[in-house]
This record gives sequence, C-alpha cells and structure tokens, in this order.
Amino acid sequence: MSKCAVGRLLRLRSRSLRRLRMILRHRAAVCSLLRQAPESVIIGAFFDDLVGTVGLYRDRHLKFWHKAHLWGMYVVPSYRGRGVAAELLDAALRHAHTLAGVAWVHLSVTSAAPVARRIYERAGFHVWGTEPEALCHDGQTVVDYHMALHLSKKSSALR
Repeated sequence: MSKCAVGRLLRLRSRSLRRLRMILRHRAAVCSLLRQAPESVIIGAFFDDLVGTVGLYRDRHLKFWHKAHLWGMYVVPSYRGRGVAAELLDAALRHAHTLAGVAWVHLSVTSAAPVARRIYERAGFHVWGTEPEALCHDGQTVVDYHMALHLSKKSSALR
C-alpha cells in the first residue's frame, strides 16, 4: 500500500470508520509493516467502499518465526452480522497458510467483544491465557483473551 493509499484511508470521513482511522493513524508503522509483505498484510473487505479490515504479520524473531499474529479486525457497524468478519478471518488464515513454516496464528480479543471471540472460536481458535485489566479507559477495565490456532487444525469450514 502506497503512502497515498494510506493517506486516502486516513481521510475517510465516515463516523463509522473512526476506529479504522485510529488503527491506521500511525502511517509510518503501517508502511513499515507493509514493506515486509507477504509476511505482513492488511486485508480489506469492500462493498463499493471499504467496510472492514484485518491485519496479519509474521513474527520477525527467528525463534518465533513459526507464529503469525492477527490484529486490527474491524467491520463497519452497518455491515456487522453479514459474515464480513468471518470472510476477513478466512482470507487472513488462508494467507497465513501460504507463509512457509508458519504453524500458529495468535490474536487477542477483549471481554468487551464477545461476538468477535465467538467468531474466532468457530474458526478453531482456543484461549490459552487471560490478562485481567489488560486495558483501562475512563476507569473501565477489560480482560484480554489470548487465543491461538494451529493451522493444521484450522476449521474445515474455512478451507
């Protein structure tokens, strides 16, 4: 993705894409990740406009080279419940499968997103740990659930 493309995404004015803009706000970090393609990708769902994103990157440390990390899953509220997140997840897992040596995909999801957690569980992810009070905003805390999927055990529904 070029700097111009990232800039266009950052200029999206829709209130429903505010979270997407927040995710992409750090242009240099996003561009740095994308220069590492195919080990690092951002996948978009489009229905005329961009309605959802998910990122996937391979761990850069040699001892963790067998892991990829899912991040930044977001679907515009008006498109939730239509299978967009499942399609984005499927695309990310298919891409992870193409990365030689990657056996595991890891992610974190908060207790504030039970629907997202169910999507990940349906895809075969399992919670391997929790982090109490992982995030705190305006005095409210949430638990982070750390989840992982072994690619050889990927849900047959996603193949």
